[in-house]
Amino acid sequence: MPSFSAFAERLAVAQWTARDFTGFTPSRIKTELLSGLTVALALVPEAVAFAFLAGVPPLVGLYAAFIICLITAVLGGRPGMISAATAATAVLMVTLVRDYGLQYLLAATVVAGLLQIAAGYLRLGNLMRFVSRSVITGFAGATADAFTLFERLEKKIEQYPNQLMRASVELAKDWRTDRYLRHLQAMMIVADTSISLVVTGNGDVLEPENGLAAIGSGGNYALAAARALVDTDMSAEEIARKAMAIAADICIYTNDKVVVETLDAK
Repeated sequence: MPSFSAFAERLAVAQWTARDFTGFTPSRIKTELLSGLTVALALVPEAVAFAFLAGVPPLVGLYAAFIICLITAVLGGRPGMISAATAATAVLMVTLVRDYGLQYLLAATVVAGLLQIAAGYLRLGNLMRFVSRSVITGFAGATADAFTLFERLEKKIEQYPNQLMRASVELAKDWRTDRYLRHLQAMMIVADTSISLVVTGNGDVLEPENGLAAIGSGGNYALAAARALVDTDMSAEEIARKAMAIAADICIYTNDKVVVETLDAK
């Protein structure tokens, strides 16, 4: 029979109880309660809103919020683990609920989760590209919105080959003026071997100093760290990894599990 220590290595709740029950203080209890309230106040309204979006009763959203918290507490998570994918899932479930009813929702969610776990273990994400391999892109904001913008950017790059600045400016024009695109909530970083740009829905196309750009919740922390390291002997990949690690230590919404994509310099 496996020992408790072996069991604790697998379950976050076992690690928490084994380590923390002996050191509970009033200040620690206060910290834990505030952390729980923060999660509840952020996750519950979000889950209910996405339930409306998916066309299911709000109670389903409440159940989903509770299950997410329970599973994370027992099985553990990662620094910066958030439920951003819930929005994309809700959009995909609209047709399913409308055509087949609520009884298929749980089964579809479980199957989708299993497929996502399998894709993660097989590292299939390395095979997926939404934009030409000559360009690296990143986004912050709603996932579904970002995919729409990536498709538009790919078309602009095809229209203006080897002119990333021109393609980005044309994308920003459409993003700003198009009746549909103007409602998309996201920010993008696009880069090739010669230039790095930040593109926003306000019609801005910004070229950052030193080629360093960062967006998202922990973007300012990562950018500050990268600027401090840019004059060292570290490579660009080493700077990126170190900057992300520093941002993850400061910002709870920044993940420290990163995948680095690179372009071969000319």
